[in-house]
Amino acid sequence: AVFSDVDGTLVHYPKNLAAAEPEGNADTESIDLLYLPPSKTGQRGVISSKTLRLCQKLRHRGMPFVLVSGMRSTTLFQRLPYL
Repeated sequence: AVFSDVDGTLVHYPKNLAAAEPEGNADTESIDLLYLPPSKTGQRGVISSKTLRLCQKLRHRGMPFVLVSGMRSTTLFQRLPYL
């Protein structure tokens, strides 16, 4: 099984969301970011499409992928469809 923290590992919170879009690197042409719904505290996280693809690959191989977080349950339930 793979255990992963959500905040700061899968999901990041850039201070300037407009500047959050990276230009890409040698491995990819560009990295698309998915903007998550804001939490009750107003924080709006981003997760990269590459991160989502890698997590999905693990799941398709039958690997249990466990999300670990201290976020409020309402925020977790709101973001689960994205994770």
